[in-house]
Amino acid sequence: MIADCSFSDEGPPALMLHCMLGRARDWQRLLAGLRTPLAARSFDLPGHGRSDSWDGEEDLHALCTGLARERCGPVDVVIGHSFGATLALRLALEVGSALRALVLIEPVLFAAACGTPEAAAQAPHDAALADAFAREDYHAAARGFLAQWSDGPPFDALPPEQQARIAARMEMVRATAPVLNEDSAGLLRPGGLERLELPVLLLRGSGSPAVTGAINRALAARLPWSDTAIVQGAGHMAPITHPRETAALIDPFLAKFMQ
Repeated sequence: MIADCSFSDEGPPALMLHCMLGRARDWQRLLAGLRTPLAARSFDLPGHGRSDSWDGEEDLHALCTGLARERCGPVDVVIGHSFGATLALRLALEVGSALRALVLIEPVLFAAACGTPEAAAQAPHDAALADAFAREDYHAAARGFLAQWSDGPPFDALPPEQQARIAARMEMVRATAPVLNEDSAGLLRPGGLERLELPVLLLRGSGSPAVTGAINRALAARLPWSDTAIVQGAGHMAPITHPRETAALIDPFLAKFMQ
């Protein structure tokens, strides 16, 4: 069972795709901060929120993209955060001109930054995470993952039951590596992004890991109609920790293309 969530019936239809370790209702405060109303809906990804667990066998990125495609319908705008932003990009590449606008907040498509100084600076973190996975030490993996990508309390400050829940989801993080690190899904294939003829807004937090800036610049260089912006004072979790500031950057973009 996949748990769906609807926020409003007013405005252009929108699909919201949350981050790894997140849930659909995380979008509520950002949507409340938008002056441009959206008839937004979302869903909890497998293994998140109220949805059933991932079976560990299906390609997780393809599965989540398929679930998004099923829920896409007549949608004008797709907004994704982190892992959800990579799903949004893959969905846009598949459905093409059916969308009117795309918002990618901190897309973690690390393959886009390959060869940059920022990717080199990120490499030690990635190596430590890979080592934890190789040892099947999912508590160590969760500790390193949260230290890099969460703006909340450190892993060791969390209650034991919450630590256990996060550690149990680390296998999903591990399963995304072929797509995010190696582009096994071909999101960066030659000519693909260049044919995406819709406006795209790329956002990142000013305090996010530097590799996110390299990713956004690489994507913007290939997307014909793209804008970039920075959520000042925010980290990777900008739509959750800084929902009003993030909404303030999305609003003029939506107003321009949702006329």
